[in-house]
Amino acid sequence: MKTLTTILVLLITLLVNPVSSQAQDTEVAGSLSCLWLQGDYARWLTYPGWSVDFAQGLAPHLSVAVEVGGNYRAVDYSNGWSESHRAYVFAAGPKVVTSRRERLVAFGQVLAGVQRFNDTLRTPPAPDFNLSSSSFVIQPGGGVDMTVARQVAARADISAVVADPWHSFSWQLLEWRLGIGGVYKW
Repeated sequence: MKTLTTILVLLITLLVNPVSSQAQDTEVAGSLSCLWLQGDYARWLTYPGWSVDFAQGLAPHLSVAVEVGGNYRAVDYSNGWSESHRAYVFAAGPKVVTSRRERLVAFGQVLAGVQRFNDTLRTPPAPDFNLSSSSFVIQPGGGVDMTVARQVAARADISAVVADPWHSFSWQLLEWRLGIGGVYKW
């Protein structure tokens, strides 16, 4: 997967001619994230997790971005039953930034990719029930980077994850992802 991401970013970088002669930035970001999604009985469920983002500048205000992330949730019940849920995302797309050289840099992005859910229900003494599913996702979002050193910034971002966007109810049951982390730029 890492090799595929690197090849994709390199191909896009080679195919697009930058608008200006300024050096284009590359950045790697890591974040702690929280995924909120609406579960049974309209309850909002929280999935803590992580994400790693990579972006390569193509022009002064345009980058291509790639995100890989994972979020987890587990519940143990008093009767010995338990459930665990894992959500993974791999998405890529365009990212627009206000300015790469300011102290506060706002950005917006629209990523598309795959989200994978793995669910396990344990009901002893019965065997575990495992369910896995994958779906296409669209993930519009944005955030802000606050520069703390020449090549380091703190990041806060939010995105709405729309799984299976061809179903009209998917646009009404968004998953919200909030991230707080750091960015290294070169």
